[in-house]
Amino acid sequence: NVIIGGNGLISGVGFSSKTNQGFSVSGQVTPNGQVSMTGTGQAGAAQFIGIIDPNSGAVVGNWNAAGGPRGSFNGQRAKTAG
Repeated sequence: NVIIGGNGLISGVGFSSKTNQGFSVSGQVTPNGQVSMTGTGQAGAAQFIGIIDPNSGAVVGNWNAAGGPRGSFNGQRAKTAG
């Protein structure tokens, strides 16, 4: 799970469906929804750049790792209890 705090700071753990491994995530979201994160795991570090829709909570973007691997990512805001 990745958490976005009220101040826009991002922290948590992402999951790679390709490697079946988790990795730590940190970064921030700007007021207009631009997402910038760094993911660090066994394979090294990668930069994640994307956007989050404030209405739907959908987040999409691209990632680039040192050494050339790259791809896309997506996620969805979890519904709160209550």
